[in-house]
Amino acid sequence: RTPLARWISRGAATAPDDERYAAEYLQAHVRLAACGFHFYEVSNAARNGWRSRHNAAYWSGRPYLGCGPAAHSFDGRVRRWNLAAWEAYRRAVAAGRSPVESEEAPSDEQRELERVYLSLRTAEGLHLTAPYRLLPSLPVWVDRGWVEVRGERLVCTPEGWLRLDALVGDLTGRHVTA
Repeated sequence: RTPLARWISRGAATAPDDERYAAEYLQAHVRLAACGFHFYEVSNAARNGWRSRHNAAYWSGRPYLGCGPAAHSFDGRVRRWNLAAWEAYRRAVAAGRSPVESEEAPSDEQRELERVYLSLRTAEGLHLTAPYRLLPSLPVWVDRGWVEVRGERLVCTPEGWLRLDALVGDLTGRHVTA
C-alpha cells in the first residue's frame, strides 16, 4: 500500500537486502541517540517526555477502540477491524449497519505468543517468568549482545530487535513472522 511497495512491484526500485536494512537500522539508532532520541519500541524513538502513546495499548494488550475505515479494535478478548474502503464504510454507517468487516478471538496460546512478541518490541521488554528464564538458548542471546537481562525483564538491544522473530521463536517454540 506504500509508494515504495508499488515502485518495487513495478520494478522501478529494488528492495534493500537484509544486510543493508540492518546497517541502516543500526545507523538510525546511533544518529538518533546522538540527537537525544531514545528508542522506546522497535520502530519508534523520541526525546524524553515526548513518547507517542497511540500504540501503548497495542503493545501492552490493553483494550482499545478504533474508529473509521480500516480501524482495528480490541475488547480484551476479540479483535475487530472495519471495512477499509471509504465508500463501503460510509454506506454501512449511513444504513445503520456495523462497519466491522471481520473479527477474531485469539486462543490463549495465540494471546501468549502475541504478549511475548509485543513485549519484546518495547524498551521495557518481557517480564521473565519461569518458562522463559530457563530457556537454554537465553545465555547465547545475552552473550551475543542481542538481549539484556535487567532485573526481572528481558530487553532486546537494537541488534536483538533485528532478530526479534527468531528470539520469540526460541522463547516460545513457535515460528513467528511479523
